[in-house]
Amino acid sequence: MRGRQSSLTVGLESPLNNFLGKAQHNLSGPLPICIKLVDGLLLSLSENLDDSQFPTSARLFHLAFSSWRSGIILAQAGAGSQVPLCMRHVVETSLYSYLFSRSTEWEDIWWTRETNSASKQRMRNGKQGPLKRSRELLKSENENLFRFVSNSESHFIDFGAHPNVFQLVNATVVTDDDNAETHLTAFLGDDESRARSLISCLGIGFMLSEFFETIWPLRFDICNGAGIRAEAFGQGNLYINAIRFAEPKE
Repeated sequence: MRGRQSSLTVGLESPLNNFLGKAQHNLSGPLPICIKLVDGLLLSLSENLDDSQFPTSARLFHLAFSSWRSGIILAQAGAGSQVPLCMRHVVETSLYSYLFSRSTEWEDIWWTRETNSASKQRMRNGKQGPLKRSRELLKSENENLFRFVSNSESHFIDFGAHPNVFQLVNATVVTDDDNAETHLTAFLGDDESRARSLISCLGIGFMLSEFFETIWPLRFDICNGAGIRAEAFGQGNLYINAIRFAEPKE
């Protein structure tokens, strides 16, 4: 008996298929060594949290790592204008992970936010909420990391975590034909755009490893975190210099 083909699968060629094919082509390309080193470090760190004294913080670290890898997928595929969405999530999840390692009170409030109206109100209090408290604690304990986090949050909001001007400009391709200017939105960027996005992800990968070191310093040492991070940092400088050298000169 001959089966009938579903209308849902008829005609595999479509604009979406073409888009996904181009993204897959980009994804199959080589990744910078620095990105691989940071990913390997974060994977090693995440695998050493099974018996952590801060289980909620550990689970949030895993979530932040997952979001970081999602950002890598977007960056490598060429969807650079969406990378700030993932990277901002990494930053804020890291702040929650850090906070709950320092305050069981805020951890309890976070867990009961959907069942307790007072907890929900405290979570939504922007001026005295959990992220503000986390930043305060972080500033007193690791000011360099605090400054990096603050600058990163502002950068990602400007470049795409919110629909702001810089995101639109970065995703715009301008063509000039017959004295008419056309503005197109690029769904997938070029090699230079992908490189810039990967460099942005690299910095957040270093940040995530530093949060881990701040929360679990002994586990970080056991994983040779400082040594791997130093190697990744050196490879990152080589990659950034190579990108700058390859940029067209005006």
